[in-house]
Amino acid sequence: MKNVALLLLAAVALTSFSTTTAVAKDLNWGPIQIDIPGYCPKPGDKPKPRHRYRVTLYHPISGGVVYSTIANTSRDADRIADNYRRQHWKIWKYNGIGQELQSRQFSSYNAANRYQPPKKILGFNKRYVKAGRVSVRRI
Repeated sequence: MKNVALLLLAAVALTSFSTTTAVAKDLNWGPIQIDIPGYCPKPGDKPKPRHRYRVTLYHPISGGVVYSTIANTSRDADRIADNYRRQHWKIWKYNGIGQELQSRQFSSYNAANRYQPPKKILGFNKRYVKAGRVSVRRI
């Protein structure tokens, strides 16, 4: 009983000298629980982000998802979106019946513009460079 009384007295003395902060630490010794205000948390105890962001790059022809990434901060989402906005496609179509649009992805507009698709006998009907659509959504 004396130990419990001394322990409670020590806890009261510690709390009277320290300033109050928003962070508190609980000490549990058996049935006794003591709150110590002003205790600093461990460095690994970081608050979880409130919002996360999904950054998506869509193909310019089909509209399908090419890449999709989840970022924890808006700064990271902006950085990823800038990288996605640099992606360009060279799109071409050959002359002839039943020929479909073909495409190839590049990391910059200049690289896509310099690319020459393989030539066929009938030649090209269309050749152009197009960027994909990028969306940033908060989830």
